[in-house]
Amino acid sequence: MKGHQAAGTASRTGARAGSQNEIVELKLSAPKARSVSVAGTFNGWDAKSNPLTKESGGVWRAFLQLSPGRYEYKFVVDSQWQEDPAAKESAFNPYGGRNSVVVVRGPSRRAKAEAEDD
Repeated sequence: MKGHQAAGTASRTGARAGSQNEIVELKLSAPKARSVSVAGTFNGWDAKSNPLTKESGGVWRAFLQLSPGRYEYKFVVDSQWQEDPAAKESAFNPYGGRNSVVVVRGPSRRAKAEAEDD
């Protein structure tokens, strides 16, 4: 990608009480970017569905609520598709490139038990 040095990450931040969904944080360092979004199997590869919010220092961030499963995704930085450089896993795509992967395992047994106790 021209003109951008980007580093990103996806992490799980916890489940909502009584829900199987997890909140997944996606972030990307792209200080010179004008717009960043994420597209993937969780939104039908729609590059406009999930824009990231720019924070100080050029870090872009989004929080997605996802059901347990394996999701492929890419960041869209100023209309250029790119992998998440911090993704722990990737997969080949049918276009000769790679997609980043995030796996949502769902709440732990302890979190489920705590939610049931509420």
